[in-house]
Amino acid sequence: FHNELLVENLFDLSNMLEVESWLESKLGVQINIPHKNVTNSLSKFASSDQFQVISRKYLSLDYAIYDAVKSSNGSILSNTRELAKLKKHIKSLRT
Repeated sequence: FHNELLVENLFDLSNMLEVESWLESKLGVQINIPHKNVTNSLSKFASSDQFQVISRKYLSLDYAIYDAVKSSNGSILSNTRELAKLKKHIKSLRT
C-alpha cells in the first residue's frame, strides 16, 4: 500500500464517452466501449450517513481521488493543475 497516486489520467467511469474520446485521441483509432454490466442509478443500495462517515474515515485516500475527479467535471489528466493539487492533497493525508 503506497498511499500515493500512481496514475496520472483519472476518469469518472459513469461518463464512458469521455474515456472513449481520450483513448481515441491517444491511440488514433475509433473506440467503442459497450454499455454493459451497468448498475442502475436508482440502485437498491442506499448508504446510510453512518456508513458514509466510517467509509470516508478508513478510505480517505480513495475518497480524495473520487471527490477530486467528480469536482473536475469527470476527469483529471496528466500535467494539469488539478492533478498537482490532488497529489498535494493525498500527500497531506499521509502525514
